Amino acid sequence: MDINKQEPQAITVVDTSSSLTKEELQELKKLIAAAPGENRYQGLLAELYWQMGKRKEAVNIYQDILKSEPSNGFAHFGMAEYYRSENRKEDMLRELNEAFKDSRINVQAKMNVLFSLIPLIENDRSLKAPIFEMAKTATLAHPNEAMTHTVLADLYFADNREKEALAEYETAISIDPGNLEVWKQYCSILLEARSMEKLQVESEKAIEYFPEQAILYYYQATALSQLKEYEKVAKTTKMGLGLYAPDEQINLQLYILQGDALHNLKDYAGSDKAFDRALVLDPENLFVLNNYAYYLSIRKAQLEKAKSMSAKTLDRAPNDASYLDTYGWILYQMGEKEEAAKYIGKSLEKEPNNADVLEHMGDVLKSLNRGSESLTYWKKALELNPDSEVLPKKIDGSYVF
Repeated sequence: MDINKQEPQAITVVDTSSSLTKEELQELKKLIAAAPGENRYQGLLAELYWQMGKRKEAVNIYQDILKSEPSNGFAHFGMAEYYRSENRKEDMLRELNEAFKDSRINVQAKMNVLFSLIPLIENDRSLKAPIFEMAKTATLAHPNEAMTHTVLADLYFADNREKEALAEYETAISIDPGNLEVWKQYCSILLEARSMEKLQVESEKAIEYFPEQAILYYYQATALSQLKEYEKVAKTTKMGLGLYAPDEQINLQLYILQGDALHNLKDYAGSDKAFDRALVLDPENLFVLNNYAYYLSIRKAQLEKAKSMSAKTLDRAPNDASYLDTYGWILYQMGEKEEAAKYIGKSLEKEPNNADVLEHMGDVLKSLNRGSESLTYWKKALELNPDSEVLPKKIDGSYVF
């Protein structure tokens, strides 16, 4: 890696953008002479020498400082800048990590160095370990700074280490709960990890700090939906959709969650309304078209509309097992049983161990007076879904179709 051709182009923690006059430089030297043990003045002189192009003099001062005070972060930063200019990457990184240990150095200065280094990892993987080490060192030097934990969490997340990322985000939030971006990232990881109970609790906390952020209501409603708390889903989605500055993509997801919740609550008019509004926002959304069509077919309501929506999904994804089953089930409800068996059979070719689709095939075959065949499908469905209350009745013949 040619450090001189990449960022960071310079490592500074003291502003020396304006040159001193000869008289002021002499005054600084007098201060150093009067207080020879005051490394702060020595460091300032080294910075000035560096600015003036007197690199040897600057390095000599930094080395003298480190002899008397090995933990002086400012001197380590100075040496890191020297090694950077000499294209000595490993030495530069070592000095930077030593500098990061000094809590006297402003945390923002350290973060600026990290921000300049992190993008370089993609082209130089050898930087990854030392950058992680510096980020960890910063959290130890500044344990009560939310920024250090956030940056380390971001690094963990980018490295697909979600568990470690979550721990650092939690620490950052405990220090400063007023950072929306941290909450969003934290909730996103919980959602991806399927930690629904924790997501429900944490998103509720986030909403207390940011009650006008629709995405937090989305996280909350998603968690509640997975926990089958449908009354709460309906309430949460209503609140999210009622915000002054709506986000269309978030609104789409909120309408989907609302439609599903209201269907489960048997508020079919409300469910249809939610799905219709979702389709206004995204008329070609295959997930909405499929779910809406399937819910209508279960109720045997608006079957022509359901068939039309389902057909759209098959036009776009003709080999999708879920879409094939939905279309077949709609045909079954419309009395087109032979055609229904064909589509549901195609679905089972794609996913042969789907309990719901196996049950559907059994129902269709039963309606076609192919009772022995239907039993085979119901029994296999029961093996996959032993908690079903309906399948045993279909098998023993007590179920009323």
